Amino acid sequence: LKPELVGVHPRVFVTKAGLEGLRERARTTHRAEWATVLANLVATKGAPPPPPGPQARRSQNNVAFAIAEISLAYAVERKPEYLAAARAWTLAAIDYEPWGYTYNKPNVDLAAGHLLYAIGWAYDLLYDDFSTPERARIRASLERHSGLVYDAFAPRPGRKLRFTQNHDFIPTAGLTVAALALMGESPDAPRWAVLARGGDVQGLQVGP
Repeated sequence: LKPELVGVHPRVFVTKAGLEGLRERARTTHRAEWATVLANLVATKGAPPPPPGPQARRSQNNVAFAIAEISLAYAVERKPEYLAAARAWTLAAIDYEPWGYTYNKPNVDLAAGHLLYAIGWAYDLLYDDFSTPERARIRASLERHSGLVYDAFAPRPGRKLRFTQNHDFIPTAGLTVAALALMGESPDAPRWAVLARGGDVQGLQVGP
């Protein structure tokens, strides 16, 4: 992390100063676009799918999108109902088992990547709004699932990964967000970040 971001939340995509800029844009230059976003927040239209989580194709990806958008909406608007929805959807998703499909690459494929991205960003954006027990629960889930994704993509002699393949870059992008959100709290976060950046590739065969 940059020194000025150590111990600071939010920091992954935006800082508190950056949020002030977003609020100004939401009221002025991008008012119409932002109004469209707020009118279509999935998480305000119903309860999240309960654990153990939906199994329809892309259904958990859609949960991740809902978490990301409601978390940003609350960070900008500060409406209590948005926080309540963000909390409900995030706390439901951390208990999904597995992240993804029971029948195909559970916990290490696209749904895992989307949920790491969304829940990692929610943790960062809403850090001060989650209670201490809620942060602990979310952090434990992110640590577990980051570890699973890390193990699935960590370099091994003869392992071949294609960095431009979406089944590689989506999970590792999610791992990046979780790593940056948890840096300084989770001891494994630095190595997750290194792997996601492609900085630890000894013995790895890179395919076209």
